[in-house]
Amino acid sequence: FFKDNKFVYKMHIVDEINLKDKVAVELEYFQALDDVTTNRSYVQKEEDFLLFTALESTIENPDGISTENLMKKLDSYFPDGSLSQSFTAEWRIKLLEAKEELRNCSTFDLKVKYLNHIRHWKTYGSVRSFSVSQTTFDHIPKIVELQINSTGIFLVDEFRRILLQCHMDDLLDYEYSKNRVFKFHYKTARNNRTLTVVASEGARLKSAFEAFRSYRLAKM
Repeated sequence: FFKDNKFVYKMHIVDEINLKDKVAVELEYFQALDDVTTNRSYVQKEEDFLLFTALESTIENPDGISTENLMKKLDSYFPDGSLSQSFTAEWRIKLLEAKEELRNCSTFDLKVKYLNHIRHWKTYGSVRSFSVSQTTFDHIPKIVELQINSTGIFLVDEFRRILLQCHMDDLLDYEYSKNRVFKFHYKTARNNRTLTVVASEGARLKSAFEAFRSYRLAKM
């Protein structure tokens, strides 16, 4: 998958890596950074932002970095500036305390900590976001983004907050028409439902969905 002529290695289309494998950890760490800094995996909680900033800044500056320079670089870790209003004096103290706790960790251990935290996020590993128009649910905005990874499909808002999720194992079937209309048939605890969306990039969405679904079925 390419973005601005850059190859993005997507771990969730293959088996989870062994966190003792240094090469694999290095590859997935680069993916995790790309997911966070490009908003594919959006950081919503302050504690997550705090942990990722402490880890990434320590990895990038093994010999240390001044508090002033660290504050100047925050936007490079999270370009969207989503939590810039949280940069209070108290927050800076928490960040420095978090970095102090990491002082004796090796670079490899820091990357493993980063991965152990982010890999539990439901949308982590999604290839990309597809802009779609959904016509199924009144309580969800009509224009949303659809993300896919090996665990399922997700409708998310502009802040990457999950509005609807459907596990790949709950998907019964799907239909795709030439006018770019998708119908995902899935089961819930109470009944079977159908999610209908219209995608401007229908062919690409179909290709991505089939790749992940085939992988999931092969693992069953």
